[in-house]
Amino acid sequence: MHETTLFYEETIVLKAVRRYWLRSLGVGYWLALLVVIASLGALLVQGTGGWVMVTLFSTTMLALCFAALFFLVHYRSSMGRFRRMDPPEARFVVDDETFAFSSSMGEAKLKWSVIRELWKFDDLWLILYAQGGFNVLPVDCVPSPMRDFIEARVTDAGGRVR
Repeated sequence: MHETTLFYEETIVLKAVRRYWLRSLGVGYWLALLVVIASLGALLVQGTGGWVMVTLFSTTMLALCFAALFFLVHYRSSMGRFRRMDPPEARFVVDDETFAFSSSMGEAKLKWSVIRELWKFDDLWLILYAQGGFNVLPVDCVPSPMRDFIEARVTDAGGRVR
């Protein structure tokens, strides 16, 4: 069994949301959007009008609105949870079968199999769940042996580590 206390700050929560947003949409999303915008620009320069322009403009606006809403939903949810934490810290315990978070907001004990992916960054890790959502692990708060243990348990339970 491993145990630690996770200390959260607004900056780490914002970084987590940004990284979740960017990686979830993926490079392909942004490249496709860039191609559509470039096509729209080329057609505008050529003086093309009609339904093609309306379609490309609408597609561009929908894609930008989707990306903005996707970010906003996760930002508001994550920052809302962070602001309700008093103090902004959580006890994190892991063992062979489960991992658990407890804070001023409550407790959750889950089996490793609920983790779909573990996203590793230099300053934070994101635990992504099969049913959606994520938890943030500030790396500085998690000792190296505990990080190795978490990574092994996620992999053994069928989760992907990126």
